[in-house]
Amino acid sequence: MAAFHPRNWSLQKRLSLLLAGCFIIITVLSAILVKAYFENEYRSLFLKREQEQIRLVVQRIEQNLETRLRWVEAHADRLADVEGLLPLASIREHLKAAQVGSGFSDLSVMNPEGVVLIDQPVFPGRVGTDYSFRSFISRSLTEKTSVISSLLIGAKTRRPMYVMAAPIFDEREELVGLLVASTDLREEALFKRLGEEMQDQDSRLLVLDPINRLYIASSNPDQVLQPLPEPGAEPLLDRLLDSTSRGTLEDEQGEAWIFVNEYMEPMHWLVVKLASERAVLMPVRNLISQYLLLTLLMLVIMGCLTIYLVHYLLRPVRQAIAQINTAVNQGGGLQPFAIQRQDEIGQLLQAFNALEQMRDRQDRMKEEFISLVSHELRTPLTSIQGSLSLLTSAQLGEPEREEMLSIAERNTGRLLALVNDLLDLASLARGSLRLEMRQQSLKPILDEVLCDFSPQAKAKQIELDLEMAAEDIQVKVDYARLQQVMNNLLSNAVKFSPEGTRVSIQVSTDKDEWVRISVKDEGEGIPLGFQSRVFERFAQADASDRRRHGGTGLGLSITRELVAAMQGRMGFSSLPHQGSCFYLELPRYGLSTTEES
Repeated sequence: MAAFHPRNWSLQKRLSLLLAGCFIIITVLSAILVKAYFENEYRSLFLKREQEQIRLVVQRIEQNLETRLRWVEAHADRLADVEGLLPLASIREHLKAAQVGSGFSDLSVMNPEGVVLIDQPVFPGRVGTDYSFRSFISRSLTEKTSVISSLLIGAKTRRPMYVMAAPIFDEREELVGLLVASTDLREEALFKRLGEEMQDQDSRLLVLDPINRLYIASSNPDQVLQPLPEPGAEPLLDRLLDSTSRGTLEDEQGEAWIFVNEYMEPMHWLVVKLASERAVLMPVRNLISQYLLLTLLMLVIMGCLTIYLVHYLLRPVRQAIAQINTAVNQGGGLQPFAIQRQDEIGQLLQAFNALEQMRDRQDRMKEEFISLVSHELRTPLTSIQGSLSLLTSAQLGEPEREEMLSIAERNTGRLLALVNDLLDLASLARGSLRLEMRQQSLKPILDEVLCDFSPQAKAKQIELDLEMAAEDIQVKVDYARLQQVMNNLLSNAVKFSPEGTRVSIQVSTDKDEWVRISVKDEGEGIPLGFQSRVFERFAQADASDRRRHGGTGLGLSITRELVAAMQGRMGFSSLPHQGSCFYLELPRYGLSTTEES
């Protein structure tokens, strides 16, 4: 089971699963967002379009009512003269002629009190009936204006109708009667046409009378002029009667319906258009499905290409891993990786190559160190052992015994110097070397160093001198470590200088507040091929066992690191057969007396 744990998965598998997960998340989020956005947009557009259509329906109904009302007013003006109403016989003849093609089911004329004087066609018992109780009749007589009633059920005919009333004035503008025209909704052509037009559309049209709870018009012919269901029988219809101008509702089966409605005065009718949300959104959902299918296909293609690209990009890493495993299992060195790219993976392989080169250098340095230390330890130990053996043999005289003791002491010093160098090297590598930084006058330190090396220089007839730009130059250094630095530099200068030459220490200052201490000799100089390795540990221009000058190759490396630890810097210049100049620069601490004056 451990092999199936995510920690044990390969990088390629992790990246592939990560990409697959990202593609799945992108697809799902895209589907949700696209579906929500386009459905909302399409629903809004549909509602806006349906709202415009329903306004057109209301305008058609209102224009139809307005046209009919103007017709009633026009004929009301013909039913009176200067003396008042025309004779009833003349009025009847006029009503008979006017009714033909008018669209009104019946016409009647009332007196100023609302009592029927004449009707066309004749309906038994209607003449002489007082209709002033009808609110629209009372309003027309009182306000002397034309009115349209809401839906009525005829008192005598029991038919659903709406009625228009226009006042009749004589030439003196006196109210002399009322022309009343009623329309039987069962014969209203406009509502039939509206229902028939909506039968071929996806949405349904309903013209409802909430007061009388009656279907005025409907795209379903069976509902026309039928009573509305009782409250609670059809929850969707109840919600439509109580809802705002547009929105979405659910019926008792849970199906969503999109609707728009508009309230129409003065009939108090509610004109409604509704459609199944599923049917409305079907085209856009089909389009979204095709879009998502295409998106999924593109993501699958992109995923395959990405996985192949990951596989291709990681191929050098897999090859490098196989090469490293082979080298580890079979032993031997690691061959450099072939680098054919400069991206991060190429840089990683290049870093591996650099690491391997550094390891090889370290191995060589370790071998050289072991060889060098073994040689440096063996030589003085051999001398010490030989001297002690001769001393214990009791065959030497007093002069010979003193010479043997001197040899043993000298080689013991060599061993101590080597051990001290190794200890300093270890301290510098760990960063644990402790320095006691104090303000020091530079000249006493240099005088002491020159005094220590005078006997050695005289033995080789080498002249030592000190040149300073000012007598009192102050620096902040560790006294003992600066002495060690100068001892190393002066020791090398004397060691590599021929007899009868000159070694000088020169001290100068500059405007950047640095003090430069230079040690110059007139020796053979440093070979050009070795100059890049001068400060490397254990590096020696002559590394053979028969070199003319001893040493571990640690002195200059330790010297430079000591100078750096005292916030200084170090360098050199040298040409073959023209001597060498090693210099170090230290920050100045205050100004000398000479410079201040």
